[in-house]
Amino acid sequence: MHIDTTTPTPAFMQEGLEQIAALRDGAQEGHIAEHIRGMVAATMGHLSVESTNTTKSDAQQWQEWALGVADGLALPVAV
Repeated sequence: MHIDTTTPTPAFMQEGLEQIAALRDGAQEGHIAEHIRGMVAATMGHLSVESTNTTKSDAQQWQEWALGVADGLALPVAV
C-alpha cells in the first residue's frame, strides 16, 4: 500500500473543497426531496375513500405541487 505524503496544492485543495460542498448540498437537497415524497405518500395514504370530490381534488393538486417541489430539489440521475 502506498500513502501519498505530498502536500496538496492550494488549487487542488480548493477543488476538493468545492466538490465536497457540492456533494453535501446535493445530499441535503436529495434528503429533503425524499422527506417530501414520504410526506406525500403518507398523506395520500390516509385520505379517506369517503372524502368528498373536492377534498380528493384538492389533495391531488397538493400532491402534484409537492412532488414538483421534490423533483426540483432532487439530484439529476445519471443515465
